[in-house]
Parts: sequence; C-alpha cells; structure tokens
Amino acid sequence: MPPFRIGVMQLTMEPLDEMLASARAMDEAGMDTVWLAEAYPWWRKHGMEARSSTVVSALMARETKRLGIGWGIISPFTRHPVQVAMDARVVQEAAGPGRFLLGFGTSKIFLNNARMQTNKTLGPMRDAVEIVRGVLGGEPFEYTGSTWSASVPGLQSGANAPRDVPPVYVAATAPKMQALAGEIADGCLTPSITTPAFVRYTRENVDADIDIGCTVVASIHATDRDRGRDGAREIAGMYLANKVQNIQGAADTDGAGRAARGEGAGERRAARQVQADRRDAGGLHRRDRGVPRRGLHARHAGAVGRGPARADPAFRRARPPRVPMNVKIDRKRLVEWAGRAIATPSFTGSEQEMATLMAETFHEMELHVQWQQVEHGRANVLGIRQGAGGGSSLMFNGHMDTSYSGTEAWLAHVPGFQPEPFERDGRLYGLGISNMKGALACYVEALRALDDAGVRLRGDLMIAAVCGEIEKTQYGDAQGPQYRGYAAGSRYLVMHGGVADTCILGEPTEGKVVLGHFGALWLRISTHGNFIHTAFSEGKRGQNSILRMREVLDAVVEWIPIWEDDPENAYRGARAIVNVGAIQGGFGWRVSRTPHHTDLFLDVRVPPTKPMPVARGQVLEMVRGLKERFPDYGIEGEVYVTAPGAEIDESHPLIAAVEESHEQVFGSRPERDTTRWFSDASALTRYGIATVNYGTSTGLMDTELGENLEIEGLVKTAHVYALAAAKVCGVA
Repeated sequence: MPPFRIGVMQLTMEPLDEMLASARAMDEAGMDTVWLAEAYPWWRKHGMEARSSTVVSALMARETKRLGIGWGIISPFTRHPVQVAMDARVVQEAAGPGRFLLGFGTSKIFLNNARMQTNKTLGPMRDAVEIVRGVLGGEPFEYTGSTWSASVPGLQSGANAPRDVPPVYVAATAPKMQALAGEIADGCLTPSITTPAFVRYTRENVDADIDIGCTVVASIHATDRDRGRDGAREIAGMYLANKVQNIQGAADTDGAGRAARGEGAGERRAARQVQADRRDAGGLHRRDRGVPRRGLHARHAGAVGRGPARADPAFRRARPPRVPMNVKIDRKRLVEWAGRAIATPSFTGSEQEMATLMAETFHEMELHVQWQQVEHGRANVLGIRQGAGGGSSLMFNGHMDTSYSGTEAWLAHVPGFQPEPFERDGRLYGLGISNMKGALACYVEALRALDDAGVRLRGDLMIAAVCGEIEKTQYGDAQGPQYRGYAAGSRYLVMHGGVADTCILGEPTEGKVVLGHFGALWLRISTHGNFIHTAFSEGKRGQNSILRMREVLDAVVEWIPIWEDDPENAYRGARAIVNVGAIQGGFGWRVSRTPHHTDLFLDVRVPPTKPMPVARGQVLEMVRGLKERFPDYGIEGEVYVTAPGAEIDESHPLIAAVEESHEQVFGSRPERDTTRWFSDASALTRYGIATVNYGTSTGLMDTELGENLEIEGLVKTAHVYALAAAKVCGVA
C-alpha cells in the first residue's frame, strides 16, 4: 500500500513570522506540501487580519528548500487571471522547479462579501485556468472567454523566466465543478473536511486520472490530550459551519465564532488541517491501478513545451504486452463508413456536420463521447474506449476539415474532389479521403475490430476528430472560420481534456514512420511608394512599390539558399525550404494609379530543433538588412504565423509498437522519414503527448479522377492501428 503524501493547510490569519517559522519547521520535518488558505472576508469579519496567499507563498518559498508550496485556494474572482499568472511566476521563481502548485476555487465567502453573487462559476473557472496556463506558457496568447479575456504577447527567446506551467488544481464540492476539474485541471481539491465516501464520490464525478486532495483535521497539544481534541473540534466546527453556509449562500457564522475570534489561540494554531495531497491509501487509493508512485508526482503534470517525447521509466521497463492475433478488419464496413465521411462536406470552418457524424458513430460504438464546441459551426469530438486500468493511453488524432471544398473552379469538374464517393479499380475516390478522412475511417474500424475480437485493453484508447488543421490563417481581408487552421482544433482539444500518453496521427505518410517534421513561419515583407495618376508618373517609375518589390524580391531570392543550406536549419538529413507564396500590390480595378504599397509573402520552414523565437529573430534580421540596402523603399517586415515543428525520440516504445505492427501486417519493416509539412503534432507534443505520424498513401496525384486511396491500403493500415493500440495500451 503506497504511503500518504502529507501536506499542511496553513491559515493565513496567522502572523507572518509565525507562518514562515511553521513553513521552516515543515520543511525540516519532511512534510510534502504547505497549502495556503485564503479567506479574507471570513477573518476580517471576526476582527482578524488575513494575509495574501500569493505574497506569503513567495516568502515561504524563499524560506524553505524542498517543501512544496500550494495555493489552497485563491479565488479567480479576486484577481484577473493575468494577474494570477504574474503572481504565480514570482512564486515559481522563488521556489524553483517543481515545487509550486496553483489552486483555484470559487470562494463563495468572497462572492457574498463583495456582493458578486452569481450562479455562473463553471465558465469563469474554465476561463481562469486557460488564461493562467496560456500566459505562463510564454508563447503569444489570445483568449476570449465568457467572463475573462486576455491578449498577451510572447516572451522573447532570451527572457530570463521559467517556461513551465505549474500543476493547476481546482477546488470543487458540487458534481459539475468536480467534472470540470477532471476535464481541465491536474488535481481536484475536496472540501475542508473530507470523508472516504466523499472522496469516492469525487472520483466518480471527476472521471479522470488526476490528483484528489482530501483534508482531515489533526490537533496536537504538547501535554494535554483533551485540549488537543478541543482544538480539533473548534477548527472542525468552523469549517463545517462555513461549508453549510456556503451551500445556503450565507458564508457567515457565529457558531464557530470562538475559534474565529482567536479564543483558544494555542488550540487554533495546533489544529491545523493536514492534507493528503497526492494519493491516499486503503479505501482512498486511486482505483488500485498500480500506477508507479514516481510517475504521479505533481511536478510532472501539465507539461508544456517539451523536447522530443521520450517514454517514462515505467513505460520503458514494461514487458511487451500480449497482442491478440485474431483481430480482423471488415473491408466492407470500413469502405461504407469512409463513404459516409466523404459524403459529409467539411471544408475548413464548416466541420460541424462531420463532427455530428463522428459523435453518432462513437455513440453507436458505445464510447464515452466528449463534444467540444470550438466556435459556431465548428466542433471537435473525442471518443474514449475506456480501459481496465494500468496501461498507457493512446489517442488516434485526425482532422475533419478538407483542403478544398470541391467548388473551386479548377476542381469543380474533377469527380474525386467532390463529396460523392465512388470505387474504381480497387480504389476509393472522394473529397477528403486522403487528407484525412481515410485515417478517421481506419481509426473507427480499428476500434470496431478490437471489439469484434473481444479485446479489452488496459489503457484508454481514444479517437479525436478535430477541426481546423489545414495550413491556413487569417490575414488582411481573409477573415472568418474558413481561414482558421494550423491546429486550431487540436489546440482547443488539449486545452479541454483531450490528452493521452501517446498519439498516432494518420496523415498520409506513404506507410512511413515520420519521426519529425518542420514547422512553418510566415513572413510578410512590404515596400512603399507614391500613389499618383498614371498621367503624372513620368520620371517617377523608381517610386512604384511593385517595381521596388522586384528588386527586393531579387534580394530575397539571394537569401533563400542561405537559409536552406544552413546546417542549423537541417533536420535528420532534410534541408529547410522557403516558398515565395504570394505577392500583392495595387488595384486591378484601378490601374490608373501607382500602387502605394506591395506585399511579398514567404513560407519559411523551420526545423523542430530551432525555437520559433530564434527563427523569428533571424528572418527579421534579414528584413533589417533589406532596409539598410534599400533605405528609401519603406520596407516593413511582419511575422504572422509561427507554427513549430514536432519530433519524437526514435527509441520511444510508440515507434517500436507501430513498426512491429506494420511488419506484422505488411511483412516488412516500414521506412522512417522526416517531412517538411506541418501536422497537429505541433500542438500535441507541447502538452507532453508523444506523437508519431503514420498513415497510408497521399492519393492526391490523379488530376483526372481526383483524390483517392487504395482500399487494400486502408484495410492494412486499420489493422496496423488495431495491433499498435494493443501493444501501447496493453491487453487486460
């Protein structure tokens, strides 16, 4: 039976010197965590001072060496989440890596005292958690929420500040708030006095493998046992009164007044709450999943911005799982569902109908279904085949949006680029089949085949159908959901509970295992000139912004090989690449005027080993060189897309699982590859999800009949996915 991890709930009405002395004593005694309880209106009502948890926690961090420092809790209603992130950063820096835990709770006491009574607490809590995580992550962050919003620039590459996001805990009593904690948080803190039955109730509501913090009252007196018990009764009575009146909406008490007013101060100080903050024993043990203690520590939770994904020690030590050999793919069923997917249009920005199909399919398969409404007309759908416990989780991730709508003038006559499926010569044709509805069909069939074979897995197996992956972005007049791509859906997915230990992305890789791909940086370079009528332009041709851009473009073309040939920009033998993607200047409807400015747009591919702030600085340095070379051209530069690449360590067990499964189905080991296209692995790996791209052929090259895939390739790929899932998740 694993030991308790013990923390102490510190009441912040104590004098500062006493609190710091207590923290030093806890640190020396080997306690795990001190949780700072902030209840300003409560203590002031009874004439006692209450100190800020955020300030005291930073001081405690400086006074201790190893003690975990937790906010238990602060209310998001007392501070804007951006301010919370600022305070959290200070505590992080004061404490050092892995010691700080951020706790949020609604705090009805504060709401009632400030006359901010509201029944809307779930939306504000979601906003607060997302904003704090987004700000602390260090990247540029934009968020519009139901209560709070934030627009925060990113940190410079040389900024001397942590980039890690501390574990976030949500305090919850009501079932909906507990369910939200399971969705968005790293832990759920239960009320001030907790019973084993309530912990079990909380686990059911949370429905996620996150920390459950529970509290008991302990009171110690040096010489008098009865006085120690009196202290425990007082502190228990105070918290019980508080909880009852919170529920009633009063959040006030006189019944616990003696303790609150400080009578029996020695007992009050002795009767601190003791919190079992990470795991519990006996009846409180986390579903007896046998998860190694070392793998559950809070400092490992919520990882953001990791390097190449590596397996955790428990995964690496595990013996190869028993994999069933009787998994069979139903070709007819696979093709039938793939045809339904093709017949459901889902151009970027209009994925809702396809999301509905995914949700209906998941319900038919009796999966746990999570619907994520990303924005109007766009949703993600997560289907979870829940495991028996004790295994790693695997996500199959695929985007629903298609690269084209089929209505484009150059595609309207091509049958394979229409939402009308048809078969010919062993191939399935139709819009989106290659990129990447074929992969979604393979995921669905893989899970159905496992069900048919009666295979129960230890770990959770998920299918995430996401919107907004296609490489596009809003710019200028191109505004609206149809332009919001570049992992828009997967970024929303991972911020709202859609995470797993590992992920297979079925992008069309020609059956190769892609160990990494480049990222994309989009750059606009502008020239400026005069704006005059043609009749008056004689002798002023050198001031024409388009003609100026011709010279600038020549200089950019000179720079491109420098970027592409730089060894620093190469990755696994693949060179970087730059595309001159667009040029824009003047008005076609009024060429009687010289263009006042012209824009040149570049797509610069960046290796996953180069941080995007570094790449941004380098391309803008090139722009500065252009300004010096052409000082009268009014040159400007703007980076407007920074989508980082992704990679996975080639020794990760996920790679072995995919390669062994491929060999089992195809009869030979797959090739390994590096690509210069973008995938949602960019977003997933930032959340610590080890991700590999592996899928069937591209099928986009038939200009006469259109997008297609070989049906036998789909069948075999689905089989590989099923076998790989059994290897990764383990068979129960």
